[in-house]
Amino acid sequence: MYGYFFNSSDLEEHLPFVYKLQNPTLYPGDYVTGYLFNIFSVRYYYAHTLFILSHLIPLPQLCFGIMIAALAVFSYYYMNLSYLIFKDELTALITPLTGLIFLNKITVGGNFVFDNMLTCSVFASALCMAALFYFFNEKLKTGMLLCGIATLYQPLIGIQVMMLMLITSFFCIVSTFVN
Repeated sequence: MYGYFFNSSDLEEHLPFVYKLQNPTLYPGDYVTGYLFNIFSVRYYYAHTLFILSHLIPLPQLCFGIMIAALAVFSYYYMNLSYLIFKDELTALITPLTGLIFLNKITVGGNFVFDNMLTCSVFASALCMAALFYFFNEKLKTGMLLCGIATLYQPLIGIQVMMLMLITSFFCIVSTFVN
């Protein structure tokens, strides 16, 4: 991780929609935010999740808290998936840390595996890591459900992981019929 960002970089495009939901009089001349405010877009669930929860917790603290929670979920399922594959507790404990430090700039669907700000991708990455864990535990329905929810937040990540799971399942089924 390279530090946590709020209200900068990609969030300059994500958060104005949340701010507009909080105060509809904001950005009266901005055609992009006004347009997003009146249609269903790829940011809909992200913005409405933050908007609803921001009634309980101020937005900066909320974003940081969700970021930490998503990081914890991602790391937990990454660790468990590592243990499932390698059957070694030390490897399972080290994998999330090394993965987040050295592999965090690898892309999934054009988005980093885990971002350093609360974008739509962070929701999707955490959910998809859980989906992969359930998939490898032969719980395809649970994995697909989590990928479906992830797709609501970031379609590229959710659909890509879902397709990889479907293709893998297809070849596993085909191989059982061939043998």
